[in-house]
Amino acid sequence: MAVNTGKIINPVVKAKNTEKKQVPDVKGMGLKDAVFLLESRDIRVAARGTGKVRQQSIAAGTVISKNQNSFWILTNDSTGNII
Repeated sequence: MAVNTGKIINPVVKAKNTEKKQVPDVKGMGLKDAVFLLESRDIRVAARGTGKVRQQSIAAGTVISKNQNSFWILTNDSTGNII
């Protein structure tokens, strides 16, 4: 049973913004794990090399829109150089 206190209550509704995503920091992660994490957030990924992620094309924490979701991962080659 509701009690009428005479106060007007305006509910606050926050819409979930599905058009933008925040880029995670994948540096130091294994390539497969990084690709899985990014693709699970609907971010398209292109990778070069094998091993652990050394650089990412979009800085961690950056909010990207639905149309800006191409992501490059660079890893070490067998000599330790970033490729």
